[in-house]
Amino acid sequence: MINLKRDKHINHGSSQIPTSNYLAKQIKQNIDELPFADYFNETTLLVPAPSSSSTKPNFLRITERLANALVMAGLGKHTKLCLERMYDVPKSSRVSANDRPKAAEHYNSIKAQKILTDPRLSHKSTQSSDLPINS
Repeated sequence: MINLKRDKHINHGSSQIPTSNYLAKQIKQNIDELPFADYFNETTLLVPAPSSSSTKPNFLRITERLANALVMAGLGKHTKLCLERMYDVPKSSRVSANDRPKAAEHYNSIKAQKILTDPRLSHKSTQSSDLPINS
């Protein structure tokens, strides 16, 4: 897990590649055997999930690295950073099992940037706006 979090380079044949690229290659190679094979194709938009804390400027999170690697492997069309953590939630690895944030707490702490236009307004240009994810 630490290799993935730090995107360490690992041996792959005669070369070394980042862990995210290795995982993307493995998923691509075994896609037909995986229960989520139909989630990935050349038109898929991959949306990296935010970490438990607010993102720092110029910080490439592992979910973004993995999404980019999946695109490079042909398992998606592109990535879109449209989810943002509004406030930090306790990191699960640093708190007791009873104090770990529940799914609802994670969900409520994320906002989504509007990336689609309202089809009823297709004749007008619409501005992107930040929306709570549960809107």
